[in-house]
Amino acid sequence: MKATQVNLDEAESGQEALALTNKNVYDVIFLDHRMPGMDGVETLAAIRAQ
Repeated sequence: MKATQVNLDEAESGQEALALTNKNVYDVIFLDHRMPGMDGVETLAAIRAQ
């Protein structure tokens, strides 16, 4: 990934992902369907509601 100069952020839970999307603007977000706490579907709904 260093050769592409793409910046990555990682979240281990849906809550962490929401915190990151509150602070940053992303072009692409990959979500795991089985994340701890909020799953990917719940996290996507929360991101869209922000």
